[in-house]
Amino acid sequence: ASLRAYGVISLFDGVSSVIRTLKQKLKRPPTAAILAENDEKLRALVCAEYGFRADQKWGYTQDGAACLYVKDVHQLIANDCKILREAVTAFPEMKWFIVGGSPCQDLTFAGPSQGILGLVGAQSRLFFVLLCVIRTMQVLAGVSCVRYLVENAGSMKAYHLQAFCKLLGLCSKDTNSFIWDLLKYTPYISRKRNFFRNFDDCEPMQPISDFFH
Repeated sequence: ASLRAYGVISLFDGVSSVIRTLKQKLKRPPTAAILAENDEKLRALVCAEYGFRADQKWGYTQDGAACLYVKDVHQLIANDCKILREAVTAFPEMKWFIVGGSPCQDLTFAGPSQGILGLVGAQSRLFFVLLCVIRTMQVLAGVSCVRYLVENAGSMKAYHLQAFCKLLGLCSKDTNSFIWDLLKYTPYISRKRNFFRNFDDCEPMQPISDFFH
């Protein structure tokens, strides 16, 4: 069902597909969006494609959504989470979606530390910024008004997976529910990803091979 008003917070925003996806699913654009991407080259491409302001000031998207696009995720928790507090004040009684895929280099065997450093590594500890944003929004807007989707590498070590669950307040007994294995949907890609979330409703995924018949 569509929401009357909702907001989006996307950390490590990448190609900025979150707004487009939610707009398609919920049949309306967000009322407000806060985006953060540390890669300056990627930010430039996204700004050119979607018309976001590159000066880190509030503006409006083509759909009329109030939008702030910052170049460092740390800015979202700076000054006692000033940006988040201002957003909740400006847009009260609104549902929020928080999406983020923090760096995985220190969590996997393929990384330079072969997964030993984990969440204390220089890259992967950025997860704690995402965690702080989630918890702050739960306090400011209410737990029931916040849905989050946290993505990371499916090849992380088991004890790191347990740590993610513990820190996010999720049950760690059935961790298989967080693992998305592309092999179930296509024989062409074998990559696994973890999608940690605080909601259980989902839609069945159609196998990619079905599109070729």
